[in-house]
Amino acid sequence: KKLQCVCGDSASKPWAVVNQISIVECRCGVRRVESIDPDKYTALYTSGTYHGEGSSDLPHKEAGREPHKTRFDTDYEVGRQRVKKLVRYKDSDKSPILIDVGCANGAFMAAALDQGFKVFGVDLSDDAVHSQYLAQFVRVGDLRSVGFQRRTADIITFNDSFEHFIDPLSALKAARGILKRDGMLVVEIPDMGSKDAVEQGAQFKHVKPHEHLWYFTATQLRSLLEREGFNVLDMQVPVPGK
Repeated sequence: KKLQCVCGDSASKPWAVVNQISIVECRCGVRRVESIDPDKYTALYTSGTYHGEGSSDLPHKEAGREPHKTRFDTDYEVGRQRVKKLVRYKDSDKSPILIDVGCANGAFMAAALDQGFKVFGVDLSDDAVHSQYLAQFVRVGDLRSVGFQRRTADIITFNDSFEHFIDPLSALKAARGILKRDGMLVVEIPDMGSKDAVEQGAQFKHVKPHEHLWYFTATQLRSLLEREGFNVLDMQVPVPGK
């Protein structure tokens, strides 16, 4: 299946071939994997392979890092730093409803719960979250189809997940419908406009086309969000090195 750019243009030029996968650049500047097998790609997540072993771009064992399933403490610390950025938007007398899409091991969910948020997670894998306590808040599947009512969420987060979506436009439309009219969407991505990304090009550590289908700069992401009806409140580097 050929991936069409989020701008709607199907024209593109070659940018790089990484791990035998072609990455192209649209006339609008956004880079993307040229084509995928949707079933095979989705199975990487639904089977639990991604959370347990990583992908062929960067197997956890080869990279010398723990699998998502067992690195909860490390991810909790990252989650805690992310939540600190959101607490200022939280009414001290209320528990805002937060939905974390692509929740993986649930570490960010745990950090948000500890700060008084009412939390739900969404993930394609039914065994990504090993904590039985956290698992009760997880809905397995796609954000569009897991049963959230319209205008019910205060915050929806795409932490390191947006670049994995086969259809990011549908995800944005789903999020916009589920968010309250004054709700907030948080999207964290690898920035292809960052100094390291510009200097390293296809060698940039986040160019992993078996995992990451989309390669946005922060400016391109902002344009996309605004085109889809969002008002961008802030852009920043929330966690050093990420």
